[in-house]
Parts: sequence; C-alpha cells; structure tokens
Amino acid sequence: GVSSLTCRGYHRIVSQINYLKNKYKVIVVLSAIQDTTNNLLCYLENDRDRVFDLAQKHNTLMNGLNINSDEVDNIIDSLKQLDIENINLEQKINTISCGEKLSTMILSKYLSEQKIDHTLLNASEIIYSDSTFDQINEHNYSIKGSFRCDEDYLKKNLCDESVFILQGYIATTRDSMPCLLSRGGSDTTASLIAA
Repeated sequence: GVSSLTCRGYHRIVSQINYLKNKYKVIVVLSAIQDTTNNLLCYLENDRDRVFDLAQKHNTLMNGLNINSDEVDNIIDSLKQLDIENINLEQKINTISCGEKLSTMILSKYLSEQKIDHTLLNASEIIYSDSTFDQINEHNYSIKGSFRCDEDYLKKNLCDESVFILQGYIATTRDSMPCLLSRGGSDTTASLIAA
C-alpha cells in the first residue's frame, strides 16, 4: 500500500515495479494522495473550496509527471457538479472513494507513458465485506466487520500480466453495494490481497 503520493513517490513506485516485475507478479495498492480523503469529507459538509484544492493537487502531480488524463479530469469535473445537499449514502461513499480512484488512474497513465505493461483493477470487484449496505456507519461511511479478497477473481486476472494496480479502502457489501474500509483501509486491502 502506498500513501502520501508525490512525483517522487510515483518515480519510486515505477523503480520498484521495474526491479520486481521480471521475478514476481506485482500488485500495487494505492491510497489517495495526502489530505484527499479529508478534503472530500469536508467537501461533503459543504466546504465547496475543498474540491478546487483537490483538483489543484492532482493537476500539479500530473504536470510533475508530464502526463494528462481525461479520466482524472472527468472525475474532478463530476465532483464540482455534485449536488451536495441532495446526496444519498451511496453517492457519498462513491465521492469519498474518488481519491483512491484518482491516484490509481494517475499511476496507470504514468506507467503507460513509461511503457510498462500493467492492468488497472477495480478493488470493488475484489474486496468484499461480509456485511450489508444497511450496516454502514453513516458517521464515517465505513463498515466495521470482516472483509475478504475474492481469490478466484484475483488469480484469474493474475494469469496474463505481471503488474496490477488497484485502489485501497474501497470494497463491496454482501448485497453488491459500495462500502469503505475504515481509515487506513489501503493497508487492509494490501494485507487481504497478500494473505
């Protein structure tokens, strides 16, 4: 799991991937870049300036890596247009998880620019909670309970490529709804996959 990502952090990840990819199948689990989740939580409390801070940080990161990404721009644009006052729990969870989605999209684009074959996986298709959506704690939008990794999905996808990227912190409930692991969830995701 990697957090507090900067240009130097992305360069370090690429260096580690290049070192490991010919010997091992590499799975990189990313969290959001520093303060992104906090900014998104404040944004949901109607602090609208937070999304502009978030956009600036991600654009600065992409500029430092000499990349651009329509997918990243689209997520940030959709955040700016969000009707915060009429948002349901599922939309809140999807909003809070945008940081992890942005960081993995940026790394994927950067790896493509570096000509490193990889696959960007969706953590919500791999990490599952044994709880249901109605058990989500609306105070922190996460589920306290047990989580598991879908071994079959992971093994099936591990057979073709040697480098995989996925988001930490994001999971799916037993009734196929989005959920979040508690804070620090990227470490939990990486541990579930490693186990």
